[in-house]
Amino acid sequence: MNDPQQWKGVLSVLANDNLRLAAAELIVEEAARSGRSLTEGQRRKARDRLVKSGLFRSENEAFNSSFLKDILDSAREPGGATGVERFLAKGRIETFPTRARHRDEVLAWACSKVISGGEVLSEKAINERLKEIADDYVLLRRYLVDGGWLVRTASGSEYSLAPTPPGDQD
Repeated sequence: MNDPQQWKGVLSVLANDNLRLAAAELIVEEAARSGRSLTEGQRRKARDRLVKSGLFRSENEAFNSSFLKDILDSAREPGGATGVERFLAKGRIETFPTRARHRDEVLAWACSKVISGGEVLSEKAINERLKEIADDYVLLRRYLVDGGWLVRTASGSEYSLAPTPPGDQD
């Protein structure tokens, strides 16, 4: 596992009714293909262990999704990162948000860090500044241009702030 926080995604999947059902179907299909099954004793021990873990309720052996949600909620650090900081590590962009609204927040932050109004930068200069805040500076530059944050000359040799950033347009 590369991401030490990946367990949160796994718990989120299991807490979601539809995703959990799809996972259960895949697991059952895999068991059927392999021809593996549990003895009654193994099944009883496994169910006891699942109940004891909190994943299933003891009274009816129903799945306890609220247990997973509680774990996820408790993992949120009080005073943890909010806003743009959720996507940064040590002042650099660690991940690009998939939601457009969050990506726009990160792009606005990036613009404020690398270029000011009236400034015109060569491609080399903008790349050097973007490298200071993101490993994938080429993708960041593309997001900034395609998103309307930066304006690029037709030759692609110079960049400047858009006269009206996307968040200010009506």
